[in-house]
Formats: sequence, structure tokens, C-alpha cells
Amino acid sequence: MIRQDRKWALRWKILALVVAFTIGTATLTDAQEKRTVAEIQADIDKLQVELREAMVAEGSHAEALWDLTLEEAVQMGLRNSTRPLEANTQAYWNLRSDVEKAYWNLSYAYHRLESTRSGRDAAYQTWKQTKTYQEIGDRRGMAQHLTQAEQNYFAARQQMERAQNNLFRAEAVLRYIVGLASTDNRLIRPIDNPTTEPMKLDWHGTLLEAFSLSSELRKQKREVEQREHELTTFSGQQEQAAVRNAQLQLARAKAILREQELELTRQLADSYRDISLTHQQMRTALAAYRVSSEEVQAVRTAYEQNTTTLDQLLQAQRRQSESNTMYYSSVIDYNLAISSLHRRIMPD
Repeated sequence: MIRQDRKWALRWKILALVVAFTIGTATLTDAQEKRTVAEIQADIDKLQVELREAMVAEGSHAEALWDLTLEEAVQMGLRNSTRPLEANTQAYWNLRSDVEKAYWNLSYAYHRLESTRSGRDAAYQTWKQTKTYQEIGDRRGMAQHLTQAEQNYFAARQQMERAQNNLFRAEAVLRYIVGLASTDNRLIRPIDNPTTEPMKLDWHGTLLEAFSLSSELRKQKREVEQREHELTTFSGQQEQAAVRNAQLQLARAKAILREQELELTRQLADSYRDISLTHQQMRTALAAYRVSSEEVQAVRTAYEQNTTTLDQLLQAQRRQSESNTMYYSSVIDYNLAISSLHRRIMPD
């Protein structure tokens, strides 16, 4: 048996490097020296070999990144459910919906980490450039400018560290929903890309499908049919009060059916609006990100030519990082809106 402390020490080293590899660089050391992707991958490979060799004797196997598709995550959740879930039941679709949400949230967490990593790297390069200006006696390297650049770098670094912690939290949530242990030697990484394509919507077709699949509507329609049948059983000699009561029961059943149909129609209309809105927001966010990227290039050029201030460059970099995050957040919102529509169409 290999010692547990050694085994977990190796696993956590791998996980830390996996995150670094996923975002393209390791967290900067106190000397703020970046490492290359190749160096990080080499360390991961070395640790994995060491861990595998140690665990082979136990008949176990270790991996680092665990690439997972959405459907694989759903099927895993179904297999690990505490009770059997039949297809097309409410519990079944609730689980699918929960897995989808957790999966896309984890996908966003990875992108958020990458975005903050890019922001941190940009802040570091600006700080480094400001230090160079100071060394050559350029006014752009004044003490106040250097302090401002340094503070901006550490703020960006803190954002990246928070994003990394949020990624671990999101991964733990997905593990919980699909019935996996909270920790092992792997880190789940979603490999399905969220869609950005416009969804072709057929309102009448969607409405008919939802009406036909709704168990609540089917049950109420049977109630209406039963009340209609009861009315045909009365003969002319039966009391008028009994006929009137049957008519009232039928009217009530029809009114409930109309209310249920209206409520389902309202929910579908809300989903349609959400899809339309989130898709438009996604397009707007993409345009904003492109503009912010162009702004950073232009302001950096102006700063290097000493025609604008450091403050303007730092602000442009922050806007770029924020717009990048907002874009991917809107992509996830769009996909969740589509998922919500599918859930409302499916049997309840």
C-alpha cells in the first residue's frame, strides 16, 4: 500500500498543475515569472507517471483532466441516482435540467478563469513595462505610475484566484448532482461547446407538442370527457337538478382545462422571449468585446508612443476583460434558455 499522505500530495499537485495547464499558465510566483504551457504539461506528465507507478501496485488508476460531454454527465447522473428514473418522467427531466445547468456553469467557470488569467497577464506586462520605463528614466515610469500598475496587477491576480476557487466549487456541484465522490484524482472539464447559433422556432408546432406531451393536460381532458359522458346518461325523467349539476361540473372541468392551457402557453411564450433576448444580448456582448479588444490595441499603441496615460490603458484592459466575461456569460444564458424551453415541452 502506498502511503495515503503521499498519494494525496501527488494528486493535489496534479490538480493544481491541471488548472494551470487548462488556463495556459501557472499562477505567478513571487518573482512574477511565467511558465510555458510545455513546462507545465511536462510537470503534469512527470507527476502522473509517478502516481500511476505508485498506484499500479494497488490495482488502481489515476488520471488528471477528465473530459466529459454533457450527455455523458446526464447518463452518469441517471446511473448514480438513488432511485430508478424512468425516461420521460418529471424526475427524469428534472435531473437532466439540473445536470445541464451545472455542466454549463462549470464550462463558464473555466472560461471565467481563462478570462481573468488573460487580464492578469495583461496587467503584469503593463507593470513590467512601467518598471522598464522607470529604469530608463522615462516619465511614464514615475513612482505613482509604477505603484498604480502594481496595484492593478495584484487586483487582477486576486480576481484570477477567486475564479480558480469558483471553478473548484462549480466542479464539486456537478459531481454532487451526477452522484460522484467530491474528491478524487481527476478534475472534470466540459468539452461540449455551448451553441451560439440562432434557434429556429416554430411557435404552433411547439405549442402542439407541449399540449400533447403534458400529462396534466391529458388528465384534465379525460376529466372533461368523463363529464361529457355523464351528461348523456341522464334520461328525460331524471331530476333537472342532477342534470344542472352535471352541466356545472362539465363547465368547471372545461374552465380548468382552459386555465392550464393558458398557463402552459404563457410559460412557452416566456421561454421564447428569453431565447430571443439572450441571443440578442449574446450578439451585443460579442460586439462589445470586439470593440474593447480594438480599444486595448489602440490605447496600448498610444501609450507606447507617449500620447496617452497609463490610467487610460488600465481602464481599457479592464473593460476588455469584463466584456470577455460578459460575452461568455451571455452564451451560457442563451443555452440555459434553450434548455428551459425543452424542459417545458417535455412530459411533466
